Amino acid sequence: MHIHLSNIWSRLMAWVLLSVGILNIIRGNDVILGILYICLSIIFFPVTSIVLRDLFAIQIPNFVKIALAFLLLWICFHYGALAEGYYPEIPFISSNQTL
Repeated sequence: MHIHLSNIWSRLMAWVLLSVGILNIIRGNDVILGILYICLSIIFFPVTSIVLRDLFAIQIPNFVKIALAFLLLWICFHYGALAEGYYPEIPFISSNQTL
């Protein structure tokens, strides 16, 4: 079995988005956004790509996954619980604060 960079990146994004979704459900104030992160993180697992390709003949291109990952991370850092200050133990500087 060969390990490709896209496979590693896809798994990493899946786990990051799954973690963000769980944290939004547990500690954030937006349960719906957390569920959305969890549902969309499934797209990034390589097993999902294999199942979609084999059963439904659907393949999600890598550039769509990359664009979706950037969009979801942007939403996480600018509109999620991290940006709203629900995690005081994580130092985060928003765009309206100065160093």
